[in-house]
Amino acid sequence: MAKKTPSPPPASPEQQLLGELMDLFWQCRDGERNQQQTMSAASKIALQIDKLEQQIAVLAPNSYVHAQALSYQGYTLLSLSRKSKRPEVKLALSIKGYGKRAASVRMKLDCLEPSLDTVFSAYNLAINLIVEEKRSGEGMHWMNASQQLLEKIAGKKKLTKNLLFFKLYSIDYGMAQARYDIGQPMEARTILRRALSLAPALNKTDWATLSGIAKCSELLSLILMEEMQRRPVPRSKSNDFGRDNS
Repeated sequence: MAKKTPSPPPASPEQQLLGELMDLFWQCRDGERNQQQTMSAASKIALQIDKLEQQIAVLAPNSYVHAQALSYQGYTLLSLSRKSKRPEVKLALSIKGYGKRAASVRMKLDCLEPSLDTVFSAYNLAINLIVEEKRSGEGMHWMNASQQLLEKIAGKKKLTKNLLFFKLYSIDYGMAQARYDIGQPMEARTILRRALSLAPALNKTDWATLSGIAKCSELLSLILMEEMQRRPVPRSKSNDFGRDNS
């Protein structure tokens, strides 16, 4: 007699609500990609997502499901922000969207067990704030949170190769970019040189690591060129005709 495969446990009410919320999120995201969705239609979806997030908050406050709901809600608001043609609406939606994403990461950091999922969530929030929004001070806070959590998870053990390269060429790059943006190029240069000194052979690494190394190299080159431009130009002892001026 064939052995029966046990059926998965039924989803909890909050998980069912999160599934509905995610379906709505992908409707909004697909509408943005194919440019066939009006702002009005997208706004109605955002309102439905807001109601579902509130229901999840009542059923499972400060849970992983609640944190995920806040994250998807934040991404939905950012999608609306990109769609809006009114600058004041675009800005308000962007601020609210990043606020929801920050609340999601904060909830994961404060209320849940440390996990790599939280490390990546904090990093994604940070790099978006630093690179896309130019809110480097705020982004640096979340990049620090990502790095500290990664170190806490690793403990006294060495990071695996993939996680080490993620730290060097994603987290450290983000920290260097933030330092550069807030007027600390020397600190950024130190971070980048340390990261690049540990770079693997370029022909034996993956695309993500290679891309990170390229970004670090580009930023370090920019910092070094700016340093060269600030150096005083030595005065020549010869005039335009090559004769000694003395």
